[in-house]
Amino acid sequence: MLSCKLSRYQWQQSDCGTVRLTGTYLLQGQPQTANQLAALLAQSDLSQMASLFAKSSGYYSLIAQFGQQIYLCTDFVRSYPLFYVQRHQQLWVADDAAQLFEWLYPAGTPLSRQQVIPELDKPSAVAEEFVAVGYVCGDDTLYPGVKQLPVATIIQAQPGELTQRRYFTWQRKPLTNLTEAELIAALDHHLTAALQEAVKIADGRQIVVPLSGGYDSRAILLYLTKLGYQDIVTFTFGRKNSKELQLAGQLASQLKVKWIPVIYTAKMWLALRHDAQFAQYCRFICNGVSAVNTQVWPAIRHLLQHQLIAKDALILPGHTGDFISGLHLCGDDRTVNQADLAFVADSILQQHYRLDKLEPTSSVRQRLLLQCQAIYGEATDWTVENLRESWNWRERQAKFIVNSNRYYEFFALDWWMPLWQKDFVVFWQTVPTPYLRQQKLWRQLIRQQCEMQGVSVPDKNAGKASGLLHRSKLVLNYFFDANLLLWLVPFHLWLLYRLGLLKHSGTVNSYLVRRLLAWFKQDAAQALHQVEL
Repeated sequence: MLSCKLSRYQWQQSDCGTVRLTGTYLLQGQPQTANQLAALLAQSDLSQMASLFAKSSGYYSLIAQFGQQIYLCTDFVRSYPLFYVQRHQQLWVADDAAQLFEWLYPAGTPLSRQQVIPELDKPSAVAEEFVAVGYVCGDDTLYPGVKQLPVATIIQAQPGELTQRRYFTWQRKPLTNLTEAELIAALDHHLTAALQEAVKIADGRQIVVPLSGGYDSRAILLYLTKLGYQDIVTFTFGRKNSKELQLAGQLASQLKVKWIPVIYTAKMWLALRHDAQFAQYCRFICNGVSAVNTQVWPAIRHLLQHQLIAKDALILPGHTGDFISGLHLCGDDRTVNQADLAFVADSILQQHYRLDKLEPTSSVRQRLLLQCQAIYGEATDWTVENLRESWNWRERQAKFIVNSNRYYEFFALDWWMPLWQKDFVVFWQTVPTPYLRQQKLWRQLIRQQCEMQGVSVPDKNAGKASGLLHRSKLVLNYFFDANLLLWLVPFHLWLLYRLGLLKHSGTVNSYLVRRLLAWFKQDAAQALHQVEL
């Protein structure tokens, strides 16, 4: 039996009540309604559904029930998180993990406090992982007993049984028979198609581009203007006179599009420490899984408060061009068999599990090793580089980068990610490795487009300076950060961390993760206390 509690997103339901859909499900480039999906899926088994979802694109989550068969599905970057609990013959599903937690321990549950509060208070492997990396990996959540639906996954639930199937995985399989000119032409074709799709989704609405001085947002803006879209607004945030603001303002001026600078100050970040709306946003974005993305939030609030962008605007963020175009490659093309699976897990730990200076615990290491083993079993011919990227896609990209779209949802704004468009991503999986190193192909195309449109060509991503002055500014980043973001952290914590007297909470993400964890335990304990009174 299926019970749903769907409160975060706008869900449409088929007339027969068998399918619920949020977001935009595209099949052969055409949006599908809940009614159309109900007709498509009604006679399909799990294998047929996997084949259908593998051919689809868009950003969505879906719930379907046909007789005793229940299906849950999310797109290949987990755009709209979905959570579930299976107990006996009942499957509970929600888009807010806290609601499932309250369902698990309703009023009148005699042992809820005695059983669950210790679970929240003791250092669990899941909480330790959250503190180390900034999100909960796999299908767990911070809420005991509540599961999350991973990327590109279908769950089939039937009485007494639950089956999980991945319909897409990230594994590069380069084609070696394309010339450089052919690759550039193919990339131009796919990027044009991705922006044409975004324009179709916008349907005449204002398009807002968060514009940095780097490549990804520049690519989106270049192709929007190339397509002749008229109602474009760009904005850039940062401290006054930052390099990022200068480069973005120059580009917007050259392309003759509206540009709004949003100036960040230390005073602004200090005020956010005690801002009730910001605290509400932090809880909203976490949803029992993810750390807080903070940088864009003050800018979006400012733009809306001063009516600088339309309330029905479509936001086109630039994530995650750096990942798909090769910036996260590690250069290790040995097979996993040659290098050992534990080596791969340790290399991921060294790069990503570093929110503070504490070494990840053995239980966190074991969780990561099991995740790597699961990925390894999904395909063949894994290299160290492939496996690391696949973990990055399903964990960091989905649960931290893509999850940052909660920025916009919190303020009831619509968004679309051109650079995660399915065909665009699949193309990048075929690009030969030499064209991925240092994002060679990506940067070459953007420079070419800049020259064609007569705008300045970036030599590197904005703000990536080097030398003694740069290193000194990194050491004193509390004062020299381009966004002054570290002022969210109390100065004494940052100083103790820099002096080596504190192992945690001296960076923004570490500070916010620990603050989130404290709020989470407080909120969960309060909910349990209320249901028992």
